[in-house]
Amino acid sequence: MVKKAEMLNSIDELNLSAARKYYLKKKFGNDMKSIVKIGRQYSLRLSTSSGPVIPRGFKYEIELTKALDEAGFIRGDFDPRAWAVWRLYGSILGGSDRGLIIITEKDFVLSDFYENGPQPVVSNDDYEKVMMILKSSLSELESEVVKAFFGLNGRPINSLETLGEMFHVSPQRAKQILDKSLRRLGDKRNLCKLPAVFGFIPREDPMASIEYIEVDGKTVANPSSGIEKLDLDERIDTLLRGSGINTIQDILDHPNLKEVKYLGAWGLSEIAKQLHAVGYVEFNPF
Repeated sequence: MVKKAEMLNSIDELNLSAARKYYLKKKFGNDMKSIVKIGRQYSLRLSTSSGPVIPRGFKYEIELTKALDEAGFIRGDFDPRAWAVWRLYGSILGGSDRGLIIITEKDFVLSDFYENGPQPVVSNDDYEKVMMILKSSLSELESEVVKAFFGLNGRPINSLETLGEMFHVSPQRAKQILDKSLRRLGDKRNLCKLPAVFGFIPREDPMASIEYIEVDGKTVANPSSGIEKLDLDERIDTLLRGSGINTIQDILDHPNLKEVKYLGAWGLSEIAKQLHAVGYVEFNPF
C-alpha cells in the first residue's frame, strides 16, 4: 500500500542531494503535498505495470520521483494505457451519477483512489473498443486531439499549450475541440458503446427496445414510440420537444420540420437517418 501524501513531514525524509533539497524548499516551502503531487504526476506519465521508469527529463523531477518511490509514496502498478482510458472516462462522465469524477492528474494523484484503490486494468479488447469509438464518433482531427491529450495509443500526455503547437491552433481552440469531442463521446448514443471498465455500466441502447409493427406490408417502428427511442443527438431531442414533437408520429405528421428553430440541415439529416433505420425509408424532411 502506498503511503498517504500527508505522511511526508519534511523534505529531509527523502534521499535527495543538498542542492535538490534547497531547490524544493525554495520552490515549495513546507508544502509537502505539492512535492508529493509533482513526483506522482511525473511517475504516472511514465509508469508501467512493473514499476516507475524514469527516462531523461528535468533533473529535479527525476531525482524527486526516485526519492519518493524509495520512501513508499509512489504507486508502480499503473499501466499507462489503463490510466489514459481512466482519464478519458473521467472526463466524459465526470460529475454524473456514473461514478467517475477524476479528470486531472493533479487531483487524481492526491485522491483516495490513488492511495487506496485497486489497480486499474483495461483488456486489449476493451482498449480496442475505445479506440474504435473515437474513430467512428469523432472527426480525424478531434480523434487525434483526444488521443494526444489523454496519452492514448502509446502517445505521451500533452497540455493544451502543446496541443496547440501540435495542431497549429491556439490553446483556446485546442480546448474547444477537446470539449466538443468529450461532449460528443458523452452523448447517449455513444455511452451505450463504451466498454464496462472501472465499474462503469454502459447505457442501454434505446433502439434495441423499439416495438415494431406491420404497416402496408412494411415493418416499421411503432409511431406512438417516443422520440427518445430514435436515439437522436441530445440537442436535436431538446429542439423537437421544445416544439411539441414527442413521438415518431409527431415527426411524421409535422407539416414542415425545417421551421423548427435552430434544427438546421444537419438536424434534419440526423432525424431522417434515424427514421430510415427504423423502417421509415421514404421519410424526407427537406
